[in-house]
Amino acid sequence: MTYHLITTRFSGHPPTFQLMHRIVENPFGLWFMLIGVVAAVFHFSNGLWSFFIHWGITVGSRSQRVSAYFSAVLFLMFGTMGIWAILAFYP
Repeated sequence: MTYHLITTRFSGHPPTFQLMHRIVENPFGLWFMLIGVVAAVFHFSNGLWSFFIHWGITVGSRSQRVSAYFSAVLFLMFGTMGIWAILAFYP
């Protein structure tokens, strides 16, 4: 997130298509952004699953298994969308 904030928010230039295109042209920038997006989506999905358990929404083992599948589907959907969004800037 720090890399993303420095290169987009605090660079002194508004975030544009050309800025993101320049970042992902570099293989390091591309992989860094892809790993960051997947890590953020995993953190969200895993946190949602943990939230359901700790707040007593999914008490039984069956409901925990269903919420695990739900979280996995969210991870796959949002992860795919995030990867596609980053790759849209790739030349």
